[in-house]
Amino acid sequence: MKQVYATILAIVFVFSVFASDRKYYNQFTLPADSIKLVSIDSLSSSFTIEVRAALTRNDETTGKSKQKWGIVWDYKSPSNYCYAMLQCANSNYGDFTDQRYAVVTIGEICNGADSIYSSVHIERDINTDRRPNSILLEFSPENTRVFAGSKTYNFAGNIKSKPIANHNYGIYSNEDLIIHSLATETKQNQSHLLHTNWNVEKIDEYLMTNTDSIQGYWKYLDRNIDTTKARLGGNYKFAIIKEGDKYLILYISGAVTNSSHWESGMIKGELRPTIFKNHYDLVWYDSMLAPIKSEAYAEIISNAIINLNYPLYKSSFRLVKILSE
Repeated sequence: MKQVYATILAIVFVFSVFASDRKYYNQFTLPADSIKLVSIDSLSSSFTIEVRAALTRNDETTGKSKQKWGIVWDYKSPSNYCYAMLQCANSNYGDFTDQRYAVVTIGEICNGADSIYSSVHIERDINTDRRPNSILLEFSPENTRVFAGSKTYNFAGNIKSKPIANHNYGIYSNEDLIIHSLATETKQNQSHLLHTNWNVEKIDEYLMTNTDSIQGYWKYLDRNIDTTKARLGGNYKFAIIKEGDKYLILYISGAVTNSSHWESGMIKGELRPTIFKNHYDLVWYDSMLAPIKSEAYAEIISNAIINLNYPLYKSSFRLVKILSE
């Protein structure tokens, strides 16, 4: 993937907000006029599909060859899907000036009607016979980019992405296609994993019968932060709720950094018990929703203050218990 994420720390601790999942498929042959669908997590906000394949037939003719293959996504039916297709062509078939090249077309089939959004001619580093080529499709909520080539990638189109209605993806060919390699990579938005069914109303109702001194509302008190490694992500307010043998720290309000990603009731952290009284292993989700686990711990003082410690970052901050949200 071509995105690079900052590694500035914060209580914020800035890392990628995405978790990646990669899948690889063994070599196989795709019969003519068929689609091989591949599994991609439906919660994925971004994905990449990379295919290296060779047509068993690739005729030279006037204009574009009849044979073509490519990647499809948002596949609903044979009459409704998006595509990025590779098709070879001749510039002047039968003439001594004739040149062979490839065309990569990005478009959409909607109720059987074909809409072409981008068409790029590729003449360098592309095989125009029955040798293999690669197609790389990068989808994000903002843009869909396509690359193609034999050994290195040529840019082959960039279009604005449409919302995906159906999470079916795959490869299509109208000729027998030998697929040498197929790989997918998905990026799942971490915020989906941190949402819960809790909200302030449910928390208030639950706490009315609470006798556990740790459970309740807490707010930011103060901090001791190495500013070269961390910064405060907001003036936080939390609710702490017991779940099994651990405690969930639920975000209520106060985020400043990346505030649009945080909603009331999302998990901001977890307190996991240790053999020591009032001492907990801490899992914390930074302002960019990435988990911080290494050596983090929490101490509860007199059932009124929680000290959250991040030794690797020479930083800590404290919460104080309050009566209500």
